Amino acid sequence: MTLKTLLLAASATLAISATSAAASPFDSASLTYGYDTMDYGDNYDTDMSWARVDLGFDVLGLDADFAMTQGALGEDNQTTALSFALGKDFEGTTFGLFYDVPLLEGEDQDVRHYGATVGFEFAGLGIDGYAGRGDFDVDQSRVFGASVHGDLGAGLDAGAFYNYEGFDEEDIAVSERGVSLGYTISALPLEMHVNAYVSETSVDFDFLEQDVKRLGFTVSVPLQAGGATEKGRLRPYEHSTLYSEFGYGEASMMR
Repeated sequence: MTLKTLLLAASATLAISATSAAASPFDSASLTYGYDTMDYGDNYDTDMSWARVDLGFDVLGLDADFAMTQGALGEDNQTTALSFALGKDFEGTTFGLFYDVPLLEGEDQDVRHYGATVGFEFAGLGIDGYAGRGDFDVDQSRVFGASVHGDLGAGLDAGAFYNYEGFDEEDIAVSERGVSLGYTISALPLEMHVNAYVSETSVDFDFLEQDVKRLGFTVSVPLQAGGATEKGRLRPYEHSTLYSEFGYGEASMMR
């Protein structure tokens, strides 16, 4: 599936769902388009565009989420990523599990990430964290991250985030920290959320130490009438800093 195909499929879902919210089988549904530009220094930079569909529904009293992302680093390296999550909300505190899989086009690979999540919401402030493992063909990684975001009023929200992935055997570690600023456009028939973010990623390989500067934005729209979108920064590959920061093609070569 190409980025264009994913966008067309989501647009068709938007047109259908907007006419009949009651007929939707999902508790929530949204489409996000993202664009990032990365500066590696030494006169080298690249960009990455991606689209992501998020669907939320109920499974035996649990909150289930499914996300599919189509990403493209530069003109090549198009890849689909799938993410599954289950959670339970206990009056503002949420505990959950996640399982992510990238599908690298043209490659016979075996990569997955899995782990646990926790979230808190109170007084307009949200705090989320995750921790887990990554299974690669020849190694395993440790992943964890945390984010905080809050409403500023007048449709504005702001956040900060930190993400890390380090490998057990290989001397590889990638960490990212940054801030985001969002705005909810509620004057449209479907509420839209726009988010911009800046971050710096520290790369520590046995053969390389480098900081990568990133500037990006996302535009999210609900795929059903009366729906809302998730605030804060969204990533193309939710729980892997290596894949989200460097794109699927380059990350597959690093592993």
